[in-house]
Amino acid sequence: MTQNLSQVTPAAQPKRRTWSIRVITLLLILQATGIAYLSLNLLGEQNWQLINGLPVIEQQTLSVAQTMALETATLFIPLTLYAVVAILGFFFMLRGGWLLAMIMQSLILTACLILYIRGGPTFLYIIMLYCIVMVLYLNSFEVRVLFDTPDSSPRSNAAP
Repeated sequence: MTQNLSQVTPAAQPKRRTWSIRVITLLLILQATGIAYLSLNLLGEQNWQLINGLPVIEQQTLSVAQTMALETATLFIPLTLYAVVAILGFFFMLRGGWLLAMIMQSLILTACLILYIRGGPTFLYIIMLYCIVMVLYLNSFEVRVLFDTPDSSPRSNAAP
């Protein structure tokens, strides 16, 4: 008893990773590594040994650049850890993978806006533009269809 492939319903067929899923996954990986690199690079550029000739431990104050570097790393490093979870959920096409990726974009945009208000580094503009493009790409029809649940039916507004 072999089953004809044309008789299998679309809901029973496993989801295939299309090229758009692969591209978005690569873009999410690029975004996570870029944010981690920029944050760690900003931390690495600072002179943490001496401030005004005194060791940091003795002076108790940080320069504006060091404070901004710490704020940037404090906001972006945890987001890169969350991005790893979102990337895995999106790549394996888990039910909430699309939602995790969208939440990641909104959290990164929120962190960028917080740093922008505080006079953050200039690379925030590039990160914000990248997030906006990712949101538009994640909301494309082809991607949304792949993560749509087949058992959900549209509800009518008419009362029974």
